[in-house]
Amino acid sequence: MSDTRQVLLDVCGDNLPPSEYVVVDDAKGLIEHALEKSPLYVKGENLCRWVENIGVGRGWQTIRLRSPAAELREQCPDLLDDEARTLISSLGQSLTSMRRPLILPDVLEALLGQGPLWASDCTVDHAFRWLTWLAQQTTDGPHWKLAWQLAESWQARAEPLVRRAYSARSEVQGWSLLKEWLRVCESQQAWPPPRQVLLAESLVHRLKQDLTKQAVETDTDFFVALVERAPDRSLLQIAAQACAAVLLENPQKSTAERQRRLAKYLDHDTGQKLSDLVEPEYPGLPEWQFDMLEAWFTNKYVPYREWTYRHGVTGDARGWAACSAAEFARHYLGYYVSARVGGDGADHLAWVKSARLKRRDTECAFLLVVLDGLAQPDAVRLASSILHESGRLSLDRQTLALSPIPTVTTIAKPAVAKGMLPSDAIQDTTAIFYTSVEKAGQALRNAAPGDVLVWVLEEPDRTYHYRADKGPDSVRLEADAQLLTIAKNIAELAEKAPSALRLSVVITTDHGRLLANTGRTRHVPQGMKAHGRAAWGACEVPFDKSGYLVKEDLAYLDAARFGLPGGQVYAVIVSDQAFVTTDGRGGNEPFPHGGLFPEEVLVPWLEFTRDRAPFTVEVTLKGKGEEGKRGTAVLTVQNLGPIRIKVTGLTADILDTRLSLDEEVGALDKRNIQVVLPKWPSRQHINTLMMGLTYLLPDGQPVRWDFRPEIETESLYDRPDILGELGSV
Repeated sequence: MSDTRQVLLDVCGDNLPPSEYVVVDDAKGLIEHALEKSPLYVKGENLCRWVENIGVGRGWQTIRLRSPAAELREQCPDLLDDEARTLISSLGQSLTSMRRPLILPDVLEALLGQGPLWASDCTVDHAFRWLTWLAQQTTDGPHWKLAWQLAESWQARAEPLVRRAYSARSEVQGWSLLKEWLRVCESQQAWPPPRQVLLAESLVHRLKQDLTKQAVETDTDFFVALVERAPDRSLLQIAAQACAAVLLENPQKSTAERQRRLAKYLDHDTGQKLSDLVEPEYPGLPEWQFDMLEAWFTNKYVPYREWTYRHGVTGDARGWAACSAAEFARHYLGYYVSARVGGDGADHLAWVKSARLKRRDTECAFLLVVLDGLAQPDAVRLASSILHESGRLSLDRQTLALSPIPTVTTIAKPAVAKGMLPSDAIQDTTAIFYTSVEKAGQALRNAAPGDVLVWVLEEPDRTYHYRADKGPDSVRLEADAQLLTIAKNIAELAEKAPSALRLSVVITTDHGRLLANTGRTRHVPQGMKAHGRAAWGACEVPFDKSGYLVKEDLAYLDAARFGLPGGQVYAVIVSDQAFVTTDGRGGNEPFPHGGLFPEEVLVPWLEFTRDRAPFTVEVTLKGKGEEGKRGTAVLTVQNLGPIRIKVTGLTADILDTRLSLDEEVGALDKRNIQVVLPKWPSRQHINTLMMGLTYLLPDGQPVRWDFRPEIETESLYDRPDILGELGSV
């Protein structure tokens, strides 16, 4: 007689019995349940052998269960018996639902979570995820042997670029390799860039501690090498904040050079506190070519003016305003008139740049945002906020434009918004532009290639003027709030255009703003009406061929030479004063403009691209030199991207070589740069030598491009044996 009783035989006793089975683990229990028909679960080697023999006679369906601990030891030979049993016990009820025989990914997921980590293949993203996970593990236990076994198999299959990531066998090693990959410390290999650098809060905190330690040890000078390695911008910002904290606590260590290194990676408040520690150098006067004028204005003049403005510097210490304002104005007026007729700077006249958007890339649509009274410091904060608010906009260009003169809204804004000479812009009634973010958004939804949509704002000038009674500090805070709102609106507008459409966002302004407090002390010339620091009206002035006349602290402008509406003469103040009001009131003029100070006439021009394609350069280094000695090579950088880059460094870690460079390479252009290597590599090194080129994008983000140089080495033994013939004499 036979029945079909189901019997599971657990010889090792380390499986979990199903709930519907009767568990038997001794002879007494077997006798009690021997004649029943319920499913039977038998534990123990001797009892299983006995039941197996009984089952043959009775026709039971007996199944021997494999030991999960044994399965684990097959997967991980280094695992001890006790360790395997401990791990199986830790699995608990999850063991019943797992695939058998057990495999390491399933077991590790059940024990540690992080399912995709264990089940995924060894790609670049997986290797990065592995290190970020490992660097956070602080507990010990036999599960590590399973992880190491799996990591060993990943290491065997991984591509060479990420193979080393899987060699880590501890939290310390994982953190060390992760920092190499993040480029916050030196590495002997080139790591591929991860698609996203998203670190857990614990790792960010640990990184801050490590970077703070380096900042203290080096007085923040480690930041130079850090930028050369070109880590992600978010990591540079963490490092810059750590450096700033050290300098703020130790002001005696703060220098203009150390501040300059950190400035572009700091938030506005921290950067301002840091800049307050050291008075900037006196700016002097610029060279009168646009590139030199731009560099002088950005790197020298604006930092100096901001510092003196914040510190309320008066008297002789006002320096530039007292000594150089009139001289700058005379030079600038001649430069501007020359640019108007095609001289240097012609391409940088604000209305010319606006007009040329219509003749640029026809596959792209443009959103031209014209703010009112956006000074250069405001523009820097606005650009930073836009990059923070939008994950799709990249800063392609951060340059300057020449504002129409006089620098007042009624004359300058129509010219910039319409892309016309001021005299023509005031007469034109055909141009279309939007004054609300809602209407600009509606237009963008229907935008097509070649469209130039113009959004015109009254901020931040409106806040500066109409909130002036609150005091300068409060007004600046309100203006900053307005800039943040504008940044958020621009980020939202970038989402409105069709997703398949290439979109460029261009931001500029009609005029700048004087970075100084001033008073209304200048009386308006007879026959003129004034606004701020400019005036116009009927006035007889004996102009010569230059088209302007500087008399005392006023510059009189001929309408025809300056492209202004005719029938009247224009006057602008070249000192730091303002005109009294139309009703004769003096007092203070808050946040004035209209004159010829650099911050009034040189205005920001920002260009952003939505969803910019990955940036590409090609780099070669060619040359021949003698091993171990100085040698000259030619570095060729081909810029295959649509924006200008600035080459800042060349490194070869294996040679302990770091060269600082300062060379610009235009969009879709190439540059040959002669470099001197202080120590020419040996033949042995040439076979494995990798070098890194560091360059900056317009938003200040450093990029490192690793490449293999094409150089040759000759050694002393390669030279002709000039003594060889003596042996036969």
